Amino acid sequence: MSEPAATTPVIAFTPNDLVGLRKVSAVVAHPQGDRSVAVIERLDPERAKYLADLWLVPHDGSPATRLTRGEWRDRSPAFLADGSLAFASDRPHPDAKGDDPRTQVWILPPSGEAYPLTDEPLGVADFKVAGTTLALLTEVLPDLPYDQQRKRHIEKKKQGPSILRYAAQPVRYWDHWLGPGAPHLIAYDLALDLSEGRHLASARRDLTPDAGDALVETSWDLSGTGRLVAIGWASINPSDRIHDRSIALIDTAS
Repeated sequence: MSEPAATTPVIAFTPNDLVGLRKVSAVVAHPQGDRSVAVIERLDPERAKYLADLWLVPHDGSPATRLTRGEWRDRSPAFLADGSLAFASDRPHPDAKGDDPRTQVWILPPSGEAYPLTDEPLGVADFKVAGTTLALLTEVLPDLPYDQQRKRHIEKKKQGPSILRYAAQPVRYWDHWLGPGAPHLIAYDLALDLSEGRHLASARRDLTPDAGDALVETSWDLSGTGRLVAIGWASINPSDRIHDRSIALIDTAS
């Protein structure tokens, strides 16, 4: 009489298990090529949204080290010349007065705690660093002075109106409606204050004050010297009222 065949245990792997796995959403290598920083996304305790942490990954096979933690989204890491790490995060700004979180550029020094580099009124959508230049994209409310942007944004969010008016496509991008602000390209001078051991961003300048909606959902890059930005520039085609795109080169100094 033969022995009964051994059964292979069945391990259930559900869609919820798949969603709950941590995932690598970006990897940035150090210029020396000996290490990288990875952005690792994870579900929050309520399984309602993804959070993100930065991990240092040595290239010699040694274990990775977690650099940031918390209930925030830390992303877009960029190495600076002194070994500091710039990154975007929606963690609370020290100067915030109880208003909603805004993504800003933060600096994680080689030793010590992270600190904010920017305080854009409507937050930072994307940023790049090269040489002594910090360039970023941020939403700007039209026909409103810089020092009134944040106040007006908070008032509109609390009191309305919430209606959005569109005169051309596109009006929505994946999971969000476009507007009411328009993306602008901003440049700062970046310097290391040796007395405080901190990087400072100064001489803020709007490089595209009359862009309108030309930079909606654009792609862009900053040259290695930090002197030029190449950015997709949209203009309305009068025949179909749909955006055509060209590439604009912008001097970050002027």
